[in-house]
Amino acid sequence: MRGLLDQLQCGVVSDPGGRLANDDRYMLFSTHVAGRPRCTMIAVLDGHHAHHVASAVRDELPRAFVRAQHAEGDLLRALGASVAALDEHVYALFERGAFRTGGTTLLAGVVAGDRLFTANVGDCKALLSVRGAGEALNTCHNPDVASERRRFAAAGVGTAADFILCSDINVCRSIGDWDLGQPLKWRDDVTGAARGPLVADPELRVRRLTDADEFFVMASDGLWDYYTPDSSVVTDARRALRANRGDAQACSEWLLGQALLRQRAVLHPGTPGDNITIAVVTLRPLPQLPRHSRSRLNLRAVGPGDGA
Repeated sequence: MRGLLDQLQCGVVSDPGGRLANDDRYMLFSTHVAGRPRCTMIAVLDGHHAHHVASAVRDELPRAFVRAQHAEGDLLRALGASVAALDEHVYALFERGAFRTGGTTLLAGVVAGDRLFTANVGDCKALLSVRGAGEALNTCHNPDVASERRRFAAAGVGTAADFILCSDINVCRSIGDWDLGQPLKWRDDVTGAARGPLVADPELRVRRLTDADEFFVMASDGLWDYYTPDSSVVTDARRALRANRGDAQACSEWLLGQALLRQRAVLHPGTPGDNITIAVVTLRPLPQLPRHSRSRLNLRAVGPGDGA
């Protein structure tokens, strides 16, 4: 596993998906805080009610993460603290009148040494290819998740399969959305603490990377809602990487094209789709395909279209 960051490549692409505006944002950067391993972070953000909150979070993310690394002794705690700081940053902007409404989801992946850390708020999703099999790296915070529904029910807020009552959003966790107020998200008048079931608490995970881990795909829901089943994204990405000699950017662009085709196939003509942002992060070259033959006397290497 030595030199993993030296092999890491990232390709990112974003598209309005048939809408007039693209409220998705993304960020890719590396940090090296003294006494800690060098980190590479990839983040995907899906804004709602315009792009302003997503843009503000993207711009502040590197600073928040570096500050949290200095303050926290553990990288996973630092990742969680940086997300909390981002929600505070958005609240301060909201109070100053920088914007009146809006929020964003955030999915961040951090590769540091032989560890992959993830922090998720909302419904973006990441899958890791483990020898071609897809492994989920996070849980989506939608109303169809039982634990998310229970939290809202305990606060007296009803949910449906794909939206939250008393609101016009369909995610159970977000950064921002301070304008929604009670009963969803507001400040305690005495303590100043955030209140309400619409939390910005991230789901945090850490995973040790092994030689079986090949690449991961992170994307906003504009990919996953129309590109099903989820596992097919990993299968198709693996094929696209082989066909493009491991080029992560070419792979992300190819996946985008496929997602747009699938959107148009299921939507009525003239109906806008959804913004799509896709990041493909390769951890190592894919293993060579095994040689095989169509007859015992005709051995050859398999071409890109012959297998995964």
